[in-house]
Amino acid sequence: MNTESAEQAWITSAESAEIRHPRSQALADFVKDLLHLLKSVAAHDASSHSQEFGAQLDEYAATIARESNIYRLDILRGKCLKTSDEFFKQWREHLGDREQELRDVIELLMSAVQTFSKDNTSFHDEVAASNQRMQTYCDLDDIRELKARLAREVTQLQTTISEKQQRDAAQFAALSTRVMTLQSKLEKGNRRRRLMA
Repeated sequence: MNTESAEQAWITSAESAEIRHPRSQALADFVKDLLHLLKSVAAHDASSHSQEFGAQLDEYAATIARESNIYRLDILRGKCLKTSDEFFKQWREHLGDREQELRDVIELLMSAVQTFSKDNTSFHDEVAASNQRMQTYCDLDDIRELKARLAREVTQLQTTISEKQQRDAAQFAALSTRVMTLQSKLEKGNRRRRLMA
């Protein structure tokens, strides 16, 4: 190695050391650690936008580690803040959309359970009332009266069952419509997120 090359390497290293005060190095390490923390938060979202953001943070951290010019560091600080602000703004929107989607799914499920539960309780009450009425028929001595009451009860039960089947079909159709609407909203949100990424 010639003397001139060694001298040039020493000057470059001396300039860096001269400008990098121990306190500056501590701040640079602190900023690097904060950028790493931001990257780890963003890594929970597997989108390409998050990966791109993580790569930009790595680039900023590497530049901060080697940059000694205070003015370039200030420009880098501004870029880093702008990039972070844009990412987290989109992330909050994404989380808000996901939260609303989950609320919609939960509301749909609760509504379906309440509707079916209420209807089944009503159906159960009607069948139980019919059963009690039939128990009183045991006391009847007149076979014609017994036959007439049983015929009315069977007709009533058939009507109750038919009405229950119609209500179930209507509830299923309404639930299917709500599910399709919700699915459409979810797909639209997913397409929008993919376009943003």
